[in-house]
Amino acid sequence: MTIEDGTTKNGLTAEANELRARLLQGGLVKDGESGLDELMILSLARRDPIHGQYMNGDLPSAISDMADRMGRLAALLRAGEEEDRQHSRGGIRWVPTNNHATAVLSAACETVASYVWTCHPTDRNADVLASSVTRDLGLLERGVQMRTIYPDTARTRPAETAWAAAVSEAGAEVRTDVPPFMRMVIVGGDEHGRGAVAVVEDPEHTDASGTQPRPAYIVTSAVMIKVLEHAYSRQWDAAEPWMGGIRRRPDGTFTTPRQRKILNALRDQTPASVIQRELGISAKTYQNDIAKLYEGSSTKGLFALGYWWGSEASAAERRRS
Repeated sequence: MTIEDGTTKNGLTAEANELRARLLQGGLVKDGESGLDELMILSLARRDPIHGQYMNGDLPSAISDMADRMGRLAALLRAGEEEDRQHSRGGIRWVPTNNHATAVLSAACETVASYVWTCHPTDRNADVLASSVTRDLGLLERGVQMRTIYPDTARTRPAETAWAAAVSEAGAEVRTDVPPFMRMVIVGGDEHGRGAVAVVEDPEHTDASGTQPRPAYIVTSAVMIKVLEHAYSRQWDAAEPWMGGIRRRPDGTFTTPRQRKILNALRDQTPASVIQRELGISAKTYQNDIAKLYEGSSTKGLFALGYWWGSEASAAERRRS
């Protein structure tokens, strides 16, 4: 609003007010611009000696403007921090070793776990496995569903056999499959899915020996956990039931995928050394499988085993091939 002499209520002309508004926004004014003399007289503008242009000279306004800018910046930072927290609660985080991942999983198991699904594609440490029995039985007693997938070689190892027998008797489900498959652990959350967490090995840094630090991803994204649940279920469906020894399925069958490969190779008169090399197993593992086949088929000797594999008695087993 202007008065009769062209000035506004703050005593400045419209031109001076326009320049002042530009200066307050951080802009610069050149020599000769209309209204500049008014601002200079009132010390509302000052000349910058470096580049020769004019900048805001109203110190109180500058301080107020700076405070306002800092306030807006702080609000943006707080919003960013909150977004980071939301992301960490519902995202994916890479960790260089599985130690931190183990701590996260242990905390989840002690609080909200509704199920624990695991895949272990390599041998388990016997001492670690033995010490975990009490914890796992405690989870089962709380009503937590437990599913575990081991490599089929676990059937020949005492530590995994003892663990599988103990937890299966308490209600856990244990299956085996022929590697490779991905190492993962999924801990289900409460009835609304809150608190669910998963740990998946970094596929670019796998260590088949199990002796090196294993980088992993900690997943808390509800969407990604659903994806992992689906992937796990497909792996679970492909695996063979196991309860720590020779256990027959409802249809009476008992062989594993690798044992059926051994039987087919023996039928083709393939030497044992070639079978071991092609399947990537040791002589001990091969002999253990043969012993399991003798036990399951109630035969003695390779000739009798071969006859059984070609007979009607093993028809259901062959259909699983």
